Amino acid sequence: MGNTMKKMGISMSMLMGVTMSFVLSLVGTLGGGHFTVPGWIRSFIVSLIISLVLGFIIPMKKLSDSACAKCNVPIHSTKGKLLSALVSDLIYTPLLTVIMVTLAVTGAGRAIDAQISENNALLTETQSSITALTEELNEAAAALETCLPEESGELNAKVGELNGKIGELNGKVQQLNGEIQGMTAAKPHLIPVLIRSLILTLIVGYAVIYIIQPIYLNMLMKKFGLTD
Repeated sequence: MGNTMKKMGISMSMLMGVTMSFVLSLVGTLGGGHFTVPGWIRSFIVSLIISLVLGFIIPMKKLSDSACAKCNVPIHSTKGKLLSALVSDLIYTPLLTVIMVTLAVTGAGRAIDAQISENNALLTETQSSITALTEELNEAAAALETCLPEESGELNAKVGELNGKIGELNGKVQQLNGEIQGMTAAKPHLIPVLIRSLILTLIVGYAVIYIIQPIYLNMLMKKFGLTD
């Protein structure tokens, strides 16, 4: 019997670990507002490893039964199931959420920083082009003042063309500066995102544990022949 219960406990830990990791990683990354498929996969894998380790190390059922006993609540009653789900939720969810949100926020921050760096490089290149064209424009304007009448038409055309290019590049500079400011403002801050995600995952995690845990338990009891 002892060996059977141990195997059942391991199976339960694996099933709950996969389920909680899948749900919480999805909810956590979506709730953080910076969902990406690679980020979600990374969060799922990390949270799965941690949840399995927690399941093997922490005697979840023993803790739940102890909480029910201290509160004088029958284990298999509705109140007992609600209390057991709360115990599991408070053990699993905060740690997994902190790790998942941190991974999501830092990943999003790195992606934004990379885009900002790319825009800064384009900005520097554009400003260099403006400087070069401005020098060329000044030379053309100076030449226009001393040129022969028959040469003025060509120089005027060149001045107009250079002014047009400089105006276009100045517009690009404004666009790039706007994008950089927007991306800088959009960079996620860990604490607000973490608080928002933690509230959401605690609620969702509690509901999932309350619904799924009895289903897995009944399924495993049948598998290991512990039901009539």
